[in-house]
Amino acid sequence: MKFAVQIRAHQVTDKLLDLIGQLRGSDRFDLFLSYDVKDGPVELPGATTLPYTLQTFLDLGLPVEPGEPERVVVWRHCDYTLYAARAALPDYDYFISIEFDVDFVARGPGFLHALIDRITAEAADPIDLIVAQLGPVGAEFPLHAPAAALYPKVYACLCPLAVFSRRALDHLFAQKRIEAARPMPEAGYVHWETFVATALIDAGGFRCATFETLFPGCVTREAWRPGLPMLMGHPPPLPPSVQMIHPVLAERECALRHSYFARIENRLPSFLDWLDSGDGRLLSPAFRESLRREAAAELARQNPSAGRRFKTWLLKLPGVAPVYRALRGR
Repeated sequence: MKFAVQIRAHQVTDKLLDLIGQLRGSDRFDLFLSYDVKDGPVELPGATTLPYTLQTFLDLGLPVEPGEPERVVVWRHCDYTLYAARAALPDYDYFISIEFDVDFVARGPGFLHALIDRITAEAADPIDLIVAQLGPVGAEFPLHAPAAALYPKVYACLCPLAVFSRRALDHLFAQKRIEAARPMPEAGYVHWETFVATALIDAGGFRCATFETLFPGCVTREAWRPGLPMLMGHPPPLPPSVQMIHPVLAERECALRHSYFARIENRLPSFLDWLDSGDGRLLSPAFRESLRREAAAELARQNPSAGRRFKTWLLKLPGVAPVYRALRGR
C-alpha cells in the first residue's frame, strides 16, 4: 500500500516547520504540504508542496459559498484540499491528513508508522475512515443543520488528524459535486466535520473507525479538542498512552492567538491571568511583559477602574514601585 501524509497549512510558522521536521524522511510514507499559494509559491525542505487556491476548488466543481473569504472556505471545508491532493496523487491508496497545529507526543513519525501497520494488517477488511470523537449528533450541535438537510442521520467527528482510503475520498468528492449542483441551502453547505462521516455511513459499505478504538487512550478530550492552543514544547500532564495533542502552537503564535480571542471576546482579564498562571508564564520574559503592557493598556482604556486596579496590583510587585516613582519624577 502507498500512503500520502498531507499537512494542511495556509502560512509558514514555527509550528509548521517543527511538524515537518518531526515527520520528514520517513520510508513508510511520502510527506506533502497542502498550501494556499494565493500570496505566492512556497517550497519547504522535507515536504512536497501541493499548491491550491480558491480557484482550484471551483475548477474541481466543489460548492463554495458566494463571497466567502478563501480562508473561511478552507476552514469549513478542509476536505477540499484532500480532493485536490487525490487528483494530484492518483497512485496513493491512503491519505493521512494533518492540521499543522497537531503535535505528536513522541516527537516523530512513530504513531503514523503504527497507524500504517494497523491499516495494512486489516487489508482484508479495509478501513476507509479514521477520525476522533465520532458519533451521532442532534439539532443542538452547531453544525447539524446543513447536514440534516441532506441526510436522515448526522454524525460529527474531530479531524485535526484523519485517515481516508482512496475509495472513501472518491465517494466524498462525488457527493460534494452533487451538493454543488443543488441550490445552496439556507444553512449553507455541509461542514466537513459533519460531512465526511455522515456521507460515508449513510452510503453504507464503508468501514469507519476511530483512533480511540484502534489505539485506546491515544487521545483525550482535554488534549484533543478545538479552541485555544497549548504551548509547543510544554504539553499538559498526559496519561502515558496519549500519542497526539491539538491544538498546539509555537510561542509567538500561541500567545497572539490567546490575545486575539481575549480581545474579540472581551475577556482581557482572563488573558492577563493566562500570562501569570497558564502557559503564558512559560513565555520568554520580554515577550510576556510586552503582551502584559499592551493588554493592560487596552483594559484601562475600556474600563478605567479596571486599569486602576491593575496599576495597584502592578505596584505591589517587587521592585516595581521604586522604578515607577523614579519615572514619575522625571
